[in-house]
Amino acid sequence: SMVSGSNELVDGVIFIAPGITLAESMWYGLRTKNIRKIMEKNGITPIHLKNQWDNLAPGKYVQGLKNKQVKIILSQGDIIIPYLFGKEFANAVKEFIPNTIIEENKYLGHYGTILNFCFLSRDIGFSEN
Repeated sequence: SMVSGSNELVDGVIFIAPGITLAESMWYGLRTKNIRKIMEKNGITPIHLKNQWDNLAPGKYVQGLKNKQVKIILSQGDIIIPYLFGKEFANAVKEFIPNTIIEENKYLGHYGTILNFCFLSRDIGFSEN
């Protein structure tokens, strides 16, 4: 969202299994438990990390997407980047850009959602302009 929001050449963006902040996605995600343990041993808390990584948060750049077509694909079964963080991001985008397309699946999880889009999607879901 940081790059696409500031690039005039980008007119549409698809987010697949996103999170609202990199810090929360890393801290609570399934595949990053060892990184979290190291950070905890060094006295780093989720709040501290969120503040330190604020400039990396996709949710911070939602307003830059204003004149773009946006599609967000989520999985309710995602535990790699917990679903609630993706849903929070989708809600933030939808609030600012009402015509945002949001698709959800119940069972594919993080990797399955990405692979489904990469290999089985024939239509990206944007209207032709």
